[in-house]
Amino acid sequence: MDLDALRALVAVADAGSLLGGAERLGLARSTLRRRLDELEALAGVPLLHRGAQGAALTTAGELLVTRGRSLLVESVALLSAVRESAEEASGLLRLAVPVGMPPHTMSLLYATMRIEHPMLSLELRIAESPLDELSEGFDGALVLGQRPHEGPWITRVLGHAHEGLLGAVSLLERLGEPKTPEDLERFDLFVWRSPTFDPRRLPTRDGAPLQVNPRLISSDIHTLRQLALEGQGLAYVPDGGLPDPGYPPDTLRPVLADRLGRDCPIRVVVPEALALAPTVRVWLKSVLDLFSES
Repeated sequence: MDLDALRALVAVADAGSLLGGAERLGLARSTLRRRLDELEALAGVPLLHRGAQGAALTTAGELLVTRGRSLLVESVALLSAVRESAEEASGLLRLAVPVGMPPHTMSLLYATMRIEHPMLSLELRIAESPLDELSEGFDGALVLGQRPHEGPWITRVLGHAHEGLLGAVSLLERLGEPKTPEDLERFDLFVWRSPTFDPRRLPTRDGAPLQVNPRLISSDIHTLRQLALEGQGLAYVPDGGLPDPGYPPDTLRPVLADRLGRDCPIRVVVPEALALAPTVRVWLKSVLDLFSES
């Protein structure tokens, strides 16, 4: 099977149209269409319903895309593992991390690896869905909350960040500490766009989501936390317990902690075929060491 043709089908499925798929891959639409036609000819059945409103997968197309994603990840990872079969960790390591990962966390990780593995260089991609980057040749990903789909990768839970509502002490003293969900109406709410819940329906301890009207929704946890630190409102974000540089440790405190929140797993994901490659092995160790000390 032509992996470029398979990649074209996956891109169209993700984008919902041939034009969107071509833009994602940086291809001319005619080139993308030719690859899809060749793939359909090879499969012997239609893979897409094409129309003026876009493109949708047929049942056969859905099956091929589901299994094809794993094939793309594994093929890219296998080639990378072959290239990196030397004993010493060197060369380029490509990592994907979620939007809003605290910069000082990444700085600590880089500093550790720079000292221990000076021959290693990094490419870091900030992504709303780091898992998607594994099919594009990335060597590993850090993921917040999202459980990886079944596929040819190894995943480890590094720990848990508690999701909850945080507010600056100065703001809470000025406007009054919320005692009930109704009291939140006095505050601007900034809510994390999680891959696992609707940002207008916050998770609660009793399992019944709380309907809210956020002033700001973003996948960038760092920005939301910064707004809370500045006393501009309350932020619903994962909190890993790491210090906020430049702010006293007691600047933020939980709000309605007995009603709102849940645990958010922090996972590291690497393609199975790359698990023993020196660069990936040392990165995985560095990540595990960093989180075990935090």
